[in-house]
Amino acid sequence: MFTTKIKGCLILLMLVMGAAALAGCVSNAPSITFRIEKGNMTVQDSVYARYADGTVTQAVYQGTAPNQTHDDYLMNNASNKTIVSGFVTNGTVSWVPDNIQNDFCRCYVIYTHNTAKLYNDWGKPTIPAVSAEIQSVSANAANAQHVDVTFAVYGAQHQFVDGLTEIFAHTNNPDVKFEINNSPSIAYESGYSKSASGGLVTFTLAPDPLNTSASPLEIANLDSFQISLKSGFKDIPINHEPTAISVSDKTISTGKGLTLHGNDLASDTDVGDQLRIDSASAQTPGIVNLTVSNGQLSIMPQSAGSTTITAYVYDTYSASARVTFNVIVEASAISRPNSSSDTGGGPVTSEQAADQAEAQADISSTISAEVELKNQIRVTIPAGAVSAKGTIKVALVPENQAPAADGKQSLTATFELTSTTGRTFAKPVELTFTYDAEHANKGQRGAVYYFNEQQQRWIFIGGTQNSDGTVTAYVNHFAKFAVFVYEPKVFSDLEGHWAAPYTERLIGMKVISGYPDHTFRPEEKVTRAQFAKMFVDALGLPMSDSAITFADDSNIPVWAKSAVVAAVKAGYIHGYEENGAKLFKPDQTITRAEMAVLIAKALQTDVALTNSKTIRFKDETDIPGWAKPSVTAAALAGILNGFEDGTFRSSNVATRAEAVAMIYKLLEAMHI
Repeated sequence: MFTTKIKGCLILLMLVMGAAALAGCVSNAPSITFRIEKGNMTVQDSVYARYADGTVTQAVYQGTAPNQTHDDYLMNNASNKTIVSGFVTNGTVSWVPDNIQNDFCRCYVIYTHNTAKLYNDWGKPTIPAVSAEIQSVSANAANAQHVDVTFAVYGAQHQFVDGLTEIFAHTNNPDVKFEINNSPSIAYESGYSKSASGGLVTFTLAPDPLNTSASPLEIANLDSFQISLKSGFKDIPINHEPTAISVSDKTISTGKGLTLHGNDLASDTDVGDQLRIDSASAQTPGIVNLTVSNGQLSIMPQSAGSTTITAYVYDTYSASARVTFNVIVEASAISRPNSSSDTGGGPVTSEQAADQAEAQADISSTISAEVELKNQIRVTIPAGAVSAKGTIKVALVPENQAPAADGKQSLTATFELTSTTGRTFAKPVELTFTYDAEHANKGQRGAVYYFNEQQQRWIFIGGTQNSDGTVTAYVNHFAKFAVFVYEPKVFSDLEGHWAAPYTERLIGMKVISGYPDHTFRPEEKVTRAQFAKMFVDALGLPMSDSAITFADDSNIPVWAKSAVVAAVKAGYIHGYEENGAKLFKPDQTITRAEMAVLIAKALQTDVALTNSKTIRFKDETDIPGWAKPSVTAAALAGILNGFEDGTFRSSNVATRAEAVAMIYKLLEAMHI
């Protein structure tokens, strides 16, 4: 252990517990030893020193320190370059371990993990830094000619990075320097490294003190500072949020509707940023039908009138802009032809007397069809929904033959939809019901349900309320349908959230629910017990009170036990084998890879056949071998789409939003 004078302060160069060895001081010492407490470094972790120009040098492992409680890592600085920090990295995240300063000399930085633990896991982040945004720019409190710039650092889902993520800032402007509190003096360098706290990191910039002609820094000229950021070895782009542009009223005069792209609603100054529309909603129901797919917004007319559309546009780094505009649907956009031949591309419609109990129409893969019965139900089948030529029929189910309502209050009769072409559709089919809203109490409305013959129960579909008192839903299979009273739930934290379109159906099915404070908490992590309950309830597996064979069955919550047993009996869950005992680990969070395995099993996909397929994710090498076929199967089924950067992130813990979206898509794929 030795000391050296550096830039006005004394620094201890044999540092205990950490890699941020020079936080608070800069150094040009010929060598530095990092002493790190045993049990923290893994085989993936490496220690580096950071120079002011942004380059790094690895510290080499030297062996166990004399006291046997720490490991030493030596970094040689033969060129005597200026070192501004140290950090630990595993190639995915880079961080500055937790620390306190020594009380007897403010210039010493001593790492004492045992006595002052500021963060769990010694500050190691779980969220890799992907982008940064300028949070604030202000004059420095101590020197008005200096400028404080605060950056918000984000992960791929536009969430703050956690732990003590290392952020290195550098300027290419020779007249600008970073101010470094080198107590009791101040140092100035072209680059400086700090750790983000709560996702935020602040750097102080100053005119070059060696340049007497340097002008005071001006906040308005921030771009002239030419700042770039790194975390570990990765460049961190400084992202400018997309800006909503003024959108004129859109008029729809034909049945083709309108398609909008991200650039139609927002602009972005960042070169190469791709704008995508993530979600949209209409203020007035029944005027238009909105579909967001592949970053585009499709607006299809439903009835004449106008409504306000609110859409959210995201950039490559998940920063968003909220855009509001009006859409006017003219009467010409909703006119319906009366008839067509069965060989052309126009719709085929049916007619029937008022007392008829059924109606039918011809259909094929090349034509659309529309069937309406007793002014109570209208079925619209698009071209391409069926693969063969045949007929489609909608029939009124006699009251004495209709399935029991299971305590639900019906608002329509039961109708059965059948066809000679098969039992499922390749494209969604539109069902529109007319019902008497006066039979629903305040806060209630009509929702479409279908009767599952295998499970012998009514299953919630939902639907959009139209201004003419009807409700429209989209289905991908034939069945018996009816409208029942439903009381929708409103959650304050789902407005504008990407998962909002998936939640209503699962809430209506009683698969999920919110919290007493009227929140849904979409970003909350999901445990294995919670996902098992959602999964079993959604699939309608028969519950069982049989004994659980897991060694930790006493840890399984009462509300989840029967669901866990059902999943085990159905072969979906097997648990872990550890030290001769079989464990379920109900409180352990579930990963995206684990969810993929359950989804593939539910699809009854021969995952062996997917081994010849190419996984469509950039990080496919990170996907565990036991999960790869299942991930591929779920991706091919359109259930798992990965992230915007093309990764799957198999080890990520699943959130409530992700779990809901996957289960929703699973039900669609299984025609439930």
